[in-house]
Amino acid sequence: MTAISSDLGDSTRSIPAKGATANGNKANGHARVHRAGPRAAEACEPDATASQRPHRVLVVGGAYAGVAAVLTLLDGADGKLATGEPPLPRLRRRIEVTLIDERDGFFHAVGTPLAHVAKGSVVPLWLRYQSISRLQRDDVKIRHGRVSSVHPGSLRVTFSDIESDGKDVTLEYDFLILASGLTRQWPTIPKAQSFDDYVKDASKHISRIRHAKCGTVAVIGGGAVGIEFASEIKSFHPHNRVVLIHSRDKLLSNEPLPETFKTQAQSLLVGEGVDVILNQRASVVEADGVSNITLTDGGRIEAGYVFYATSGYEANTQMLPREAVDEDGYVVVDQHMNFASSIDNAHRHYACGDICRWSGIKRAGPAMVMGRVAATNIFHQLVHSEHLEHNEPFEVVADPESPDHFDAGSQKLPSSPAVYPEVPPTMALAVGKQAIIYQPHAGVNWGEEQCAEIFGTDLGWTNSLRYLGLLEART
Repeated sequence: MTAISSDLGDSTRSIPAKGATANGNKANGHARVHRAGPRAAEACEPDATASQRPHRVLVVGGAYAGVAAVLTLLDGADGKLATGEPPLPRLRRRIEVTLIDERDGFFHAVGTPLAHVAKGSVVPLWLRYQSISRLQRDDVKIRHGRVSSVHPGSLRVTFSDIESDGKDVTLEYDFLILASGLTRQWPTIPKAQSFDDYVKDASKHISRIRHAKCGTVAVIGGGAVGIEFASEIKSFHPHNRVVLIHSRDKLLSNEPLPETFKTQAQSLLVGEGVDVILNQRASVVEADGVSNITLTDGGRIEAGYVFYATSGYEANTQMLPREAVDEDGYVVVDQHMNFASSIDNAHRHYACGDICRWSGIKRAGPAMVMGRVAATNIFHQLVHSEHLEHNEPFEVVADPESPDHFDAGSQKLPSSPAVYPEVPPTMALAVGKQAIIYQPHAGVNWGEEQCAEIFGTDLGWTNSLRYLGLLEART
């Protein structure tokens, strides 16, 4: 996710169907098929002890990628996993899914500019796990805590259990999906770990905006976060003057987007009534509830509230061995979302979402698709492992048009691991009642119709829940 804003767009259709490769091509009339990880066959060798217990899958992080992964695993367990092929058989042993998350619910981070500005949007955008009916089952465990270390060689994690006063707990697993996301600062992202504390924090923040002294709110930073926050503040608190200050000569200066997108985003923002100041750095000194802002050229602004929307963030991967991440801390994965093959038990470790080193701009839509890819490939490995345990033949057949694609008599199974392709930069921004969208195949478009389609009235929360199959959980 980049700067909080995202759309589902084509990302929800990024798992190639029926034998497609990452580039959507076939070789010699048949799809290229790779195992779900470099040593998948080795990973699936039967274990006499393991065959007596559930398949243990641990998911770390309950944002878009993590929730998508958990739900996909449960679909597989229920015989409902849609892979674009004939359904895979049910597992003989059940899957035991454990989700470790610092929060007690799934928060719609894309909607932060709305949730932290409009009082009526605070509560709806945090969905407590206890209210999600699909998670209320014996094969799902929710642990409230923060993972401090991952040990790929021994298949164990250690985490600080919030519900046990921070006591360190060690868990064993068969497969791990890491979806721990990016670390960002409040109020760009909630600092609270519980729903009740979050509501208090957000309500105080909104009150400070509403009752800002001098009738002025300043937003510092002209990336996607700053643009959306500034427009939402002006929309819901029109009595305030809203000033956006950016140090570069164009908004969205760090994003690999067309100039048309950047200039039109500024035009839409100004049209909402926001004062945009470019090429100026801001020095802020607060006294008696008033922030005195001095600009590079000597100009001064008094504001009752200053919101920092600078783009500082880092991948939350400190728990991993150093060799699992690149120089910037992002997890090195392949197109199946597997860890790099140099990592111990790489075939049992997956990463998805913002922590991955991958192409494109980080967004919620791709994160959910990555979660589905990782979970789908784990399920394929589990099916394979059970067939080996029972000495049953198992054959990967790539081409669904092949006459032996599925042969019940010989127990051949369709199994083409899901891949996540390279993706080009894409972005959608909500600016008041309008949205501006860039997709390489469609160019730059903007307007109220685009906003209604991508964001609706809740900055895409309904669309995200629909994709995950969780609309009923909100009611």
